[in-house]
Amino acid sequence: VSLASLSYSFNRPEGYGPQHYWVESVWRAFDRPGLDVFRSYSCRPANDPMFCSRKWWGKKGCIVENFERNMARQFPQEQVLGLFSSDVPNDMLTRRYNFKTWVRHPPYWKKLVEEQAFPVSKVNWKEMIDSIDDERLRTCTQYLDRSGLDRFDFSAAVTAL
Repeated sequence: VSLASLSYSFNRPEGYGPQHYWVESVWRAFDRPGLDVFRSYSCRPANDPMFCSRKWWGKKGCIVENFERNMARQFPQEQVLGLFSSDVPNDMLTRRYNFKTWVRHPPYWKKLVEEQAFPVSKVNWKEMIDSIDDERLRTCTQYLDRSGLDRFDFSAAVTAL
């Protein structure tokens, strides 16, 4: 495996199925050749069109399309692995909860947490946080020892992905 990620999806704007396989960027890991592919694909000048400077697209949609979905396309599918399915089962889609991945579907997210110990949450979705009584969500990362990060120079991070 050259690219591994926390979650995977078969959903793309143009369709659904194994041919549309991609992995979300949360907690990605690469082997050495995979890291080389990632760097050559992602390290671009700030004015590169892949950063979608056009206002109508939206930064989040641009990042998902260009640096998550299309990143997975840089590898043969058998070299890409996601641990959890992001895709909401059809029987859980409703009028109220019609988004097809966990990021905007609190009931599916809750199922992932309770049945598979899914380790992340969208902190800006209060309905997700309030629906689970779990110590991990109460502490989140606020007590994380960040002293190991002190040696990094983040001054160039303004233009980093």
